[in-house]
Amino acid sequence: MSDVPTYEELERRIALLERESSERQRHAKINSVLFAISSAVNTVSSLEELYGKIHGALGTILDTENFYIALYHREKDAVTFPFCIDTVDAHYPSVIEVSKTSSLTAEVIATGAPLMVTKKEILARNSQKHLQKPCCTPSEIWLGVPLKIRNSVVGVMAVQHYHDRNRYDQTDLDVLLSVADQVAIALDRKQAEDALRRSEARFRSLLQDVGSVAVQGYDLNGMTHYWNRASEQVYGYTAGEALGRNLEELIIPPEMQEDFRRGMQYMIDTRKPVKASELLLMRKDGSRVPVFSSHVIVEHPGQAAELFCIDIDLTELKDRDEALRNSAAHLQSIFRAAPVGIGVVVDRKFQQVNEKLCTMTGYERQELLGRLSRMLYVEDADFQHVGEEKYRQIHLYGTGTVETRWQRKDGVVIDVLLSSTPFDSADIFKGVTFTALDITARKETEKALADRERYFRALFENAGDAIFIENHQDRI
Repeated sequence: MSDVPTYEELERRIALLERESSERQRHAKINSVLFAISSAVNTVSSLEELYGKIHGALGTILDTENFYIALYHREKDAVTFPFCIDTVDAHYPSVIEVSKTSSLTAEVIATGAPLMVTKKEILARNSQKHLQKPCCTPSEIWLGVPLKIRNSVVGVMAVQHYHDRNRYDQTDLDVLLSVADQVAIALDRKQAEDALRRSEARFRSLLQDVGSVAVQGYDLNGMTHYWNRASEQVYGYTAGEALGRNLEELIIPPEMQEDFRRGMQYMIDTRKPVKASELLLMRKDGSRVPVFSSHVIVEHPGQAAELFCIDIDLTELKDRDEALRNSAAHLQSIFRAAPVGIGVVVDRKFQQVNEKLCTMTGYERQELLGRLSRMLYVEDADFQHVGEEKYRQIHLYGTGTVETRWQRKDGVVIDVLLSSTPFDSADIFKGVTFTALDITARKETEKALADRERYFRALFENAGDAIFIENHQDRI
């Protein structure tokens, strides 16, 4: 008879079974909530949608009529409330320097521990702390748990009730705490995804709008999946025409297609971009366009590699180069054909001289280049005078002209008219272009004329007879 349980023992066993059943049901509900939150991370498209899924999942095991998620921004000591459901306070403003407030959210952040308090305890805490009081309505009971990532508090998840102080108990706190880690992980992952999405959107927007830099995105088979506006302008295909087609058939000329395939295979095998280089690619109309082309390989875990071709249109640069070459050739033609000596000096040292200048001075070009122009002057005084007078005129008028004497290589002294103009009037040390005209014959003619004039004037003034000159009308 002793093996037959008593009534009291049966009651205890039944109560134990009920508790075990209740515990199993609670664990099952918690697991269901955890699964719902974990699944939501992979199905929702935004953080805002995830907040709603978390709220809905928790609502199956807790009263979440008043519920919020607060995020802590440690670098600013600030709290924001990206999700808030409240029947009394419709809006939760952000809090700056939250550590200096007596809010319950701040306490959970500071301690890193869960907290359950009643209204009476809330008011008592506020009266004892000489901190800024929160601008929210005290509830009858408040329940909050920290959200942690790698042992660092990143936020708080809380529920509260404004009318029933017995709405929550320790079991509810344990339930909320048991799902907090999963919520924190879910939020952290979705925040990272959102940040990556925003970064990618900014990146694509930047690439889409950057001028003169054509960007094409394509897969390892060469199929195009990105084509920015500059690509439309450079190659003539609209994005609608280019997307989904092979890059080889779009912009690679027939004579380059074999090299293109080898380059693609190299990038597939090595996961390294081919060397950047200048290429002559093909427009929609078959014409060629010069570009400087470089490549980037983008790889994300679990995703196929993406290739991006970045082409800088060199057409305008090539046109300018051609114009400069033509201009230089034109100037060189003038330089060579001019009947006067022409040269360039920097700091009064010869940098360029034409053939006429060499003929005038008797020196070969290599004998003059790099040498100080003093070598052509008869005396130091001549060299110094030309420098002072020429640069004085340049300062006043932009150009300086002065007569001087040069000594040829064979020792013969010649008269020269020098005219000089700087490349940059604000900085003559960048260089000066000069012309040199041999005026020796002119000076000799002027001297002969002056001598003859003096001779006839002396004859006229010293004659003993009257001398007069009359014109063709017999007038004196």
